[in-house]
Amino acid sequence: MAKPIDIAILSEGTSSSSDWEPVKTALSEAVSCQFKEVTATRENLQESLTPVFQESEIILVDIPFRIQLEKYISYQTVRSHFMNYCDYLEKKDGKWWAQSVFSEIFHPIMLDVVRRQKFKGPAIFLGISPLCIPILDTLARVGVNEVAFLKVADEVSSMEEEFHESLGALFGIRFTQVDSTAFIQSEKEYAFCFVAKENYASQVLDDMSYFHFLSQRSTVFDLCRKSNFLFPEVKALGVRVIEEKDLSERQTKAYLEKI
Repeated sequence: MAKPIDIAILSEGTSSSSDWEPVKTALSEAVSCQFKEVTATRENLQESLTPVFQESEIILVDIPFRIQLEKYISYQTVRSHFMNYCDYLEKKDGKWWAQSVFSEIFHPIMLDVVRRQKFKGPAIFLGISPLCIPILDTLARVGVNEVAFLKVADEVSSMEEEFHESLGALFGIRFTQVDSTAFIQSEKEYAFCFVAKENYASQVLDDMSYFHFLSQRSTVFDLCRKSNFLFPEVKALGVRVIEEKDLSERQTKAYLEKI
């Protein structure tokens, strides 16, 4: 009998931004494997990785850590290195290789959306997440060169500053910030909307509920499994919504193809 594959899941534990149970179930049904969940923080990441590197063959990386691993990994695929982003680590001949599986599954999804969608225009991100990086890479590759980020007064993150300072030049995209109250007055419509935050202040939700920033020809991508964004209302307007569950299922299938 073949030895089970040792798969580690590197996550933030109870605050994990990913639901790993469906992933574990799907992989267990397809291949012989055993899982070890490793809870880490950004402060103790290196300490947490040391035993995992020794004991595991594959590491699935939770979203918060996907831009934190470059200093610990010597080998990366070209795309992963370009973005400084990885969600899948695999040991090959004793060496750990970093990959971006999300990029592999998202690019064909976005190509299909662009081909079907008659409305071409800018994209908007409602929130900041490491997951935005492979999405921005894909947007640039399909010709989107204008991206706006929702600006929430009390949430200016270091990642947001990094986007504006360096990633714009890297991807060839012009970044702007928009205030949620501006949605009420603005007539600008966004072709693609990415929900990258799980919770919003009630005032922000009220401002967004006008949906002036969306067209019936827009596409909304839900990147969060516990978002309180008003998806039922968006769907009622006839706007297409691609849900986090669909993205997660595609990523799990990609894991299986690699394992």
